[in-house]
Amino acid sequence: MAFPLLHVLCILLLLLLPHFTAAQPYKNISLGESLTAGNGDSSWNSPSGEFAFGFQQIEKEIFLLAIYFNKIPEKTIVWSAKTKNPMQRGSKVQLTGDGWLKLTDPAGNQIWKPDTAGAAAAYGAMLDTGNFVLAGQDSAPLWESFDHPTDTILPTQILKRGSKLTARYSDKSYTSGRFELSLQSNGNLALYTVAFPLESTNSDYWSTKIAGSGFQLIFNQSGNIYLTARNGSMIYMLSLDAASEQDFYQRAILEYDGVFRHYVYPKNTSSSIERWGMHWSTLSFTPPNICTITGATGSGACGFNSYCRLGDDQRPICQCPQGYTSLDPNDLKKGCKQNFVSQNCDDPSLEVDLFYLAEMPNTDWPISDYEHYQGVNEDWCRQACLGDCFCAVAIFRKGECWKKKNPLSNGRIDPSVGGVALIKIRKDDSTLRPEDKDAEKKNHLTLVIVGSLLLSSSVFLNILLLGGTFLLVFCFGYNIRKMHHMYPVMPGMNLQSFTYYELEKATNGFKEELGRGAFATVYKGILAFENRKLVAVKKLYNMVREEDKEFRTEVSAIGQTNHKNLVKLLGFCNEEKHRLLNFEPNVEDENQMVLADWAYDCYKDKTLHLLVENDEEALHDMERVKKCVIIAIWCIQEDPSLRPTMKKVTQMLEEVVEVSTPPDPSSFVKTYMALVFLYPLLVLMLQLLPISTAVQVYGNITLGSSLTASKHKYGPSWKSPSGEFAFGFQKIGRHGFLLAIWFDKIPQKTVVWSANRDQLVPEGSKVELTRDGQLILRDQKGRQQWSAELSGTGVAHASMLDTGNFVLASHDSTNLWESFDNPTDTVLPTQTINQGSKLVASISATNYSSGRFMFTLQTDGNAAMYTTDYPLGTPNFAYWSTQTSVNGGSQLHFNQSGYMYLELDNGSIAEEIISNLVSGIYYQRVILDYDGVLKQSIYPKYFASTVRRWSTLSNLPSNICTAIEEQIGSGACGFNSFCSLEHDQRKKCHCPPGYSFLDPDDVMKGCKQDFVPHSCDKASEEMDLFEFREMRYTDWPKSDYEHFGGVSEDYCKRACLSDCFCSVIVYNNEECWKKKLPLVNGRNDPSIGGKTMIKVRKANSSISRCSDPKKKQIILSALLETLQLLVENDEEALHDMNRLKKYVMIAIWCIQEDPLSRPTMKKVTQMLEGVVEVSTPLDFS
Repeated sequence: MAFPLLHVLCILLLLLLPHFTAAQPYKNISLGESLTAGNGDSSWNSPSGEFAFGFQQIEKEIFLLAIYFNKIPEKTIVWSAKTKNPMQRGSKVQLTGDGWLKLTDPAGNQIWKPDTAGAAAAYGAMLDTGNFVLAGQDSAPLWESFDHPTDTILPTQILKRGSKLTARYSDKSYTSGRFELSLQSNGNLALYTVAFPLESTNSDYWSTKIAGSGFQLIFNQSGNIYLTARNGSMIYMLSLDAASEQDFYQRAILEYDGVFRHYVYPKNTSSSIERWGMHWSTLSFTPPNICTITGATGSGACGFNSYCRLGDDQRPICQCPQGYTSLDPNDLKKGCKQNFVSQNCDDPSLEVDLFYLAEMPNTDWPISDYEHYQGVNEDWCRQACLGDCFCAVAIFRKGECWKKKNPLSNGRIDPSVGGVALIKIRKDDSTLRPEDKDAEKKNHLTLVIVGSLLLSSSVFLNILLLGGTFLLVFCFGYNIRKMHHMYPVMPGMNLQSFTYYELEKATNGFKEELGRGAFATVYKGILAFENRKLVAVKKLYNMVREEDKEFRTEVSAIGQTNHKNLVKLLGFCNEEKHRLLNFEPNVEDENQMVLADWAYDCYKDKTLHLLVENDEEALHDMERVKKCVIIAIWCIQEDPSLRPTMKKVTQMLEEVVEVSTPPDPSSFVKTYMALVFLYPLLVLMLQLLPISTAVQVYGNITLGSSLTASKHKYGPSWKSPSGEFAFGFQKIGRHGFLLAIWFDKIPQKTVVWSANRDQLVPEGSKVELTRDGQLILRDQKGRQQWSAELSGTGVAHASMLDTGNFVLASHDSTNLWESFDNPTDTVLPTQTINQGSKLVASISATNYSSGRFMFTLQTDGNAAMYTTDYPLGTPNFAYWSTQTSVNGGSQLHFNQSGYMYLELDNGSIAEEIISNLVSGIYYQRVILDYDGVLKQSIYPKYFASTVRRWSTLSNLPSNICTAIEEQIGSGACGFNSFCSLEHDQRKKCHCPPGYSFLDPDDVMKGCKQDFVPHSCDKASEEMDLFEFREMRYTDWPKSDYEHFGGVSEDYCKRACLSDCFCSVIVYNNEECWKKKLPLVNGRNDPSIGGKTMIKVRKANSSISRCSDPKKKQIILSALLETLQLLVENDEEALHDMNRLKKYVMIAIWCIQEDPLSRPTMKKVTQMLEGVVEVSTPLDFS
């Protein structure tokens, strides 16, 4: 027993004992001595000959100034001089006569010199420890290689704080590579990935986690490698596998694969060490599995889009996933690229069937997530990725799904990973754009495109093909223009679409002006092709593309107005920047041809009911109709001085200013201006004026009562006693109905609760308080869609309370269910939020479906706001919280004074969330708005108020754009977009330059590139085809995949231009961040420093350019001549050269050599209609 204990104690003492260095014999290297690369005198050896300093040939005619083991066949290098360029034959190292060690190239130029702090050396020496030293006259070392290691340490060598080892690039290349071992200034020993090709580090992938304690890393003669404290005590053992110095050579190296390995090599073949082969054998290595390293930036153990697998020899093997190939077969560390065309973001749903998902078990890229879903099955995960053009890979594991984006990083395959990776790959033979059910209609250009590709070598044939393509596009566009007269703007509306040229011709160049308003001028016109029909053409001023949605809304609203006595909208023009409305008067009755004339007659004759004879709501409140008619007549007086200002109109509507009797407008109403402006104005006033519903007292809602969704926007409802709140159906959109509670005394009928927000029901659906006390919503076919979950039995009645709470109560008035306990997105005064309850924001201001944000009072008592994994609704990360975790219970109260606070069980207030004192003359609500902001809003109850809308008192968080910072989810706005805070403190979502919204009607879906991405097949060739668009105060902070420090802006730009994965760079204070798509958490804020640069394809660079300018000019000239022949007899075409130019540009786009550059037929149609801008496809300079 004593012997084993004594043996262990001896080992321990050896470890703790500082390393012993015997006096080293050496041979001096005298001043004036030199070595020349390629000559026989290629080294200065140590006394034993075990180590040598000199030139070693590593490639043909390429040499390295190095220290190496000289007595083994491999001549293993342990140190090398750091030079920018490799050394050629004839390079020379010399210890000069004046005491300087200099390395020069064959031309005599100095390329390296050790730093001796200005002191000249008396001699040099190569020691048997493997240390090369320059010594002074007193033999004190002035410089030694042990103090400047490259990738290797040797026995007796010490790494001090601030020292590092840098792995070489590959087994064959000795240039600095991608990994670093560093003893930091704080004493922590760590391994890092490097921001290659620079030397700045990313995050560590292994460390001792002993900050503040470590002082030196010692490799002693017994073969132990350990970290010591300042007092010499050992605090961390890195390698305990000792080896005899007499029997083995030893070294510890940070290898090119990022692993720190301790090696031994037998010095002889004696029987005592015969189990060791005559080669370097590994004693220990750190980390145990390099494949599982993870870093926020950098590619990981292998290159981007690749994955790492640990081989049988415990060394990493880098491979490309299915569907990918190596960027450089000779250098797998550069990563992989897709060998198929990516999914098209213009309409990804059309391409879903063109992709499949290849399975890879136990594989993951853990730092490439951009969306995460829980509680789903594998099939759901598959469909989510196939339908998302940003998704490159999906990971499914134990009911969870992660979407991954390119470039993929930190890839690994290992049994410990679990789950399955689903690699999205384009199916065979589907590289070109997909064909759908209408393929024959959509792909008119297929034969021309194929022909162009087959005959692309012939300039003459390409001229003919381009001319033919143009002719096809021209004819197709002409047919579309003619067919516009037959197509409605939207289903259910028979409106004609006119070209600008047609309306210009109909109005004789907009000559005869009928009237003028603030936003438009009305002209008289005659439609020649419609039997010379008389029309009034309203030409809107300065409409831009961003206002297209508003224009369509106006067309929709006016187009749906159908009254026998009202002016009728005949059609519209929505062409590029032109927005016009075309009206047709009803000329059957001259007395009722003009609304203004007829309305004034009805006013004088006290027959206003004729104006609204089909409007039950208006007929119920004729005083309101009368007021609106009077104000409208005032607004269209011929004399501008008689017309009231908008402020006065508002005051008249709110009864602040008395509405006097208007003059007879007969001298004015004969003009066509009244046709166009009076009815929209009257409609607007009717909407602005509050509904004057008398206070009605209602009793309890009895068993058996029901409500049915009717065609009216606000059908029958159960009202609170004061009439301030109503429970019933609201019509949402054209066909759906929402069972909701709303403020009933304000025009907006603001919804505060809903039962079926995620599944609207059709007309005829019914909500019923059944005879057995159940509250059930059924659709028109009697199928149950929702029911109240009761806390007990015995419901006797229901009540809509004046607090806005709808309750189901028993005979003793005990509430068995109440809407206040089941909130949607809104909290009202007197309402309490209990632990576990939540608010979920709506999708948008008009879509009440569950959206992307959540507010919850957690079971630990902390109130927090989260982004959600839309459309599932489980929370991602909190972007705001009260940070009030408590041991006991708590509740969130919103009182009638306008305070919202967190109250503990003992009645004490833990946190004030909102503290705005609000008067009883206002309605109040707190809503988690669709933009993710918790807002307290008020609305005046009485007409005397000057503001008749919801006004915001507080916002939490104060800046939603900068509050969300997590890498999962899109952030405050959609992917590839960025968020800015407007003057009203509302967020606004934007696309960066070169990008456009995936869905202009739902900007939260994000943005897509409007150009062909950088090809990884031709990354270097395409560098000059891209440029940067600069943006200030903008960043996507969680989209980095590489980071460089200490670089110039020009370096940062070049790094991105040469990288096919790079989409955006941010440069700030000599730091450069590369960003990858999809970009997440974009924000624009003055607090953000630096400069953001968006990489976009240069104009005219989407196609292959003609290398010969003269040949290019010949093609263009011939093309122009051909086009002139095509339209020389077409007066209409010659009259509209802009349209002709557009067709030429579209035709050129359609015969691009690159299939990705060719527009789909859908996009061709959109370009022809002016919905999508036509960019220049060829440089005409």
